[in-house]
Formats: sequence, structure tokens, C-alpha cells
Amino acid sequence: MQVRASPLTMAGVIVAAAALLAATETRSPTPIINTKYGQLRGFYQSVDGYGLRVATYLGVPYATPPVGANRFSPTRTLSQWVGVHEAVTFGPACPQRLPDISNETAALTRMSRGRLRSLQRYLPALKRQSEDCLYLNLYVPDEAKPSAAYPVVVFLHGESYEWGSASLYDGSVLAALGRVIVVTINYRLGILGFFNPNVDPVGRATVANYGLMDQLAALHWVQENIVRFSGDPGHVTVMGHGTGAACLNFLVISPAAAGAGLFKRAILMSGSALSPWAAVQEPVYYAVQAARQLGCSVPENLYRHYETLLHCLRDRTVDQILQVDLETPQFLSSIGPSVDGVTIRPDWKEQLEKMGSEDRTPVDLLMGVTTTDILEVFQRRRDPTRIRS
Repeated sequence: MQVRASPLTMAGVIVAAAALLAATETRSPTPIINTKYGQLRGFYQSVDGYGLRVATYLGVPYATPPVGANRFSPTRTLSQWVGVHEAVTFGPACPQRLPDISNETAALTRMSRGRLRSLQRYLPALKRQSEDCLYLNLYVPDEAKPSAAYPVVVFLHGESYEWGSASLYDGSVLAALGRVIVVTINYRLGILGFFNPNVDPVGRATVANYGLMDQLAALHWVQENIVRFSGDPGHVTVMGHGTGAACLNFLVISPAAAGAGLFKRAILMSGSALSPWAAVQEPVYYAVQAARQLGCSVPENLYRHYETLLHCLRDRTVDQILQVDLETPQFLSSIGPSVDGVTIRPDWKEQLEKMGSEDRTPVDLLMGVTTTDILEVFQRRRDPTRIRS
């Protein structure tokens, strides 16, 4: 990816919480864009302090809502809509159980003060939730006659496999200064995004990483439509942070993405598939634990009848599912990507090792961490937001 006006290292600052990186609210409508699935109209916004503006499209649907019978199903192709979709507000966040910070004193025993202050800014933006949450946002440079198609940066949010949203991240500054199209996406989280009761993913491969499938569906949408926004589908860089970086690493080696040409480059920030928390080691154990908390009968022969748990959870309300409280070992994950035989193969670690030993990757790969990535876990007296990395 060629960034002409600012170095890529600015991404960590530019792709930040929308509450922290606000653009001036100067709105006028964009021309109508004809996508493969229908017409869109966004708005222009000025980027404060730079004399630039971007065309912004918020809450753009990229897949069929995963509701009803589509809960715990692979991501389904979007149907065409009629009329003009006014892409001027973020879509709802995917259902999620937010960290409890109502008692500051108790919260400070679990996290740093800087972390608490960040959460206090983020969490209000996550209260509007719905299972109908598969939306993306686009930030497009505003130039009368661009000299060439814009490179594209797709950002996968991190924080947790259980909470977060694309609406926390404002891509306007990166789009304006870097002259790239920035895309942020929502994907299914928690039990709704990664429920895997399959005892034998080798012999009976079945999609269980619904969140990863959502990410792939969004990347397919980009391939199909980005040229209509003056973007270059041949120069797509996907950037992930934390758990988003781990998801991206799994996509790099996933057979579900192999040969699809969905992206050319990947940037892993503060995470990878090899992080100890990246993959759930015993997904069936946690799936059974969740099912029992929801009052579902666990079949004696789970090997043959694990689908009954999926049917049972489809009958539960979102609120009931969000009340599930799984026992999670420190620094590990009880819910998140796991081997399902479709998006993640049983030999995924060998695939990573082979990729390294042969000194090649399916895409250009850039990885990075900071010196204080996890300082908040170990250091209570100092505020990690004040420590230089």
C-alpha cells in the first residue's frame, strides 16, 4: 500500500475511537453510488484542522441479517434493496456483553485507570445492539479527479472476541491524509459469533467461526463494489488490532479464503494466531457449559447430535445468550476462533510453520507490537497511556 501524505505508522493514531478522533460535522450529501446490491448515498465531512474532506458512508449492509434461522449459519449473500439507502448513521453493534465498570473502585482492581477511562468513553457507543448488525463503513478521499484508483484499507477491530464495534473507529483522517479508502466492519461476536459444539471437526467439518465468515463476506463485498467508490480491488490491505489481528492471521491461512484474492497485504498489530489467547483450545467444553446454562439438554452422543445444541440456542433470546458466564482461565479465551475444519483446519499451526520455513506467505505480511501492549495487566501504579512505546 502506498501512503502518499503520511506514513503508515500514523494508523495507530488515526484509526482510533470515534469519540477521540472527531471530524467536523459539516454534512452535505454525496452523489448516489450504484453498488451491486442497490443505491447508496452518504455525506461529506470536513476533517478538522487539515482543510480536507472525505465522502463517508455509514451503516452499509454487506450480508443478510443473521437472525432467526440464520443464527449460527454461515454468512449469507445480501439481497438487493429497492430505493436509495441513506448511509448516514452507523449500524447497530452486534450483540455483546459489555465489561462491567459501574463500580469504579472494583473496576480499578482489574484494570489500570487509563484503561478504565478509555472504556468509559467507548462503552456508550456500544449500547445500541441488534443481531441485524452486519454493516460496514467507508471513508473515501474527496478529490475531483483522482490520478489513480485508491488503495483500500480494511480494519478489523479488536479489544475482545466478545465486544467491540466498527463504530468506535473513525477512518476519516487516514482516508484524507493517506489518500486511501478506509473500510471498517462489524462481525458477529461472542457465542453468536464463535459457538462450536462439534466434537469431530476433522471428520465432520462444519462452519463454527461465524465471525470469521462475516469478515470474509465483507471482503467479498469490497471486491465486488469498491471500484464504484474509485477504489482498487487489487490493492486491498487488511489491518487488524489485538483479537482483530488474530482473526486476520487465521484468514491469511484459511482454506475458506485460499485463492480468492480478497486482499494483497495484511497488517497484524498487537496480536497473531500464535498469541496464547488467539484460539480456543477446548471449544466443545465451553459450548456444553453455555448450553447447560441456557437450559439445553446435552445429548449423550454429542458426536452424532451436536446440532441439537444449535437448534436449542436458536430458540433462546439474545438477552438470555448474553447472560451466559463462562469460566475462562486468565490470558486464555473461552469463546473465539477454534478449529472447525472449514475456516480453521486442524493443522493450522503446521500451516503457519510451513509458511515461515518456506519464507513465503499468501500475502505480504507486516507484524508489530509495542513495548507496553499488556502493561495494564501487570502494572497497577503507572498509567500505560502515559508511557511511550
